Amino acid sequence: MTDVITTQPLVIPAGNGSTAVYYEEVNLGDSQVETITIVFPPGCAGLVGAQVQYAVNPVYPEGANNWFIFDDYTFVIDVTNQQTAGQWRIAGYNEDVYQHTIQTYWGWNYLPVSQQQSLTQLVSL
Repeated sequence: MTDVITTQPLVIPAGNGSTAVYYEEVNLGDSQVETITIVFPPGCAGLVGAQVQYAVNPVYPEGANNWFIFDDYTFVIDVTNQQTAGQWRIAGYNEDVYQHTIQTYWGWNYLPVSQQQSLTQLVSL
């Protein structure tokens, strides 16, 4: 069970055939993400793609040229073995003549105090 669920929409303007990529930061701070749910609305029709990134690198799906492409579909990602600094973002493109909004839901946990302190302690030589 997660401590918090955060929602983050990605509004992607009409692309008119363009594959320009749009980004929306997901500001979670230091946290452990458990699940990411991506909701594709009806009408995407294979013309809209979304990708989850961490520290500007594609994570879900893996690979710079890989995208989730669905229509009227909710896709749930069970997150494991990821970093905890909270540098997440959602990326998307839209080749359609209509604007689309991809909705994302992020289930995450606060880091235990001992983990937060260990990340910020200075090391003396």
